[in-house]
Amino acid sequence: MGKLTKQLEETIKMMKNHPEKAFKTFTVDTRLMKGFKCDVRAEGFHYYVDESESLGGTNKGLNPLQWLLASLATCQEITFRVFTELLDIDIEELHICAEGDIDLRGFFAIDDAIRPGFSEIRYTIEIATDAEDSKLKELVKTVEKYCPVYDMLSKGTKISYTTKKIKKQ
Repeated sequence: MGKLTKQLEETIKMMKNHPEKAFKTFTVDTRLMKGFKCDVRAEGFHYYVDESESLGGTNKGLNPLQWLLASLATCQEITFRVFTELLDIDIEELHICAEGDIDLRGFFAIDDAIRPGFSEIRYTIEIATDAEDSKLKELVKTVEKYCPVYDMLSKGTKISYTTKKIKKQ
């Protein structure tokens, strides 16, 4: 048993014995800077979100839609890692390419009949493994079932917000 497998099993055992410790709230803090550039901070990490120059941005970071696709692909990869460890499936390489289609007329309020978000998201999983096809198929279904980002995108998640007016500086 590898170090990661042992750590995962200990974490699962702890959550089974103490379900209250399984609940976690993730937080990011963002601030609109000049133009479309946004400053993002979370748990000691710092990065920028921006739009391309063709849309009026400065191209200093991925745009929000690219981050969404990256969130899906990387969450899938992490979920693959969890379950390859727990199911003792050896993978040599894993690559996911995600893409989404958007009609920007929806975002720019040109046509209210067009949604402002992706109309479709597709991804391709490339995996190098010696696992039998049936075991690989089972692994993929398991990842689809338990990947948090896939779950939120495919089933929807309740979103709520508050607005606070603050004084200008």
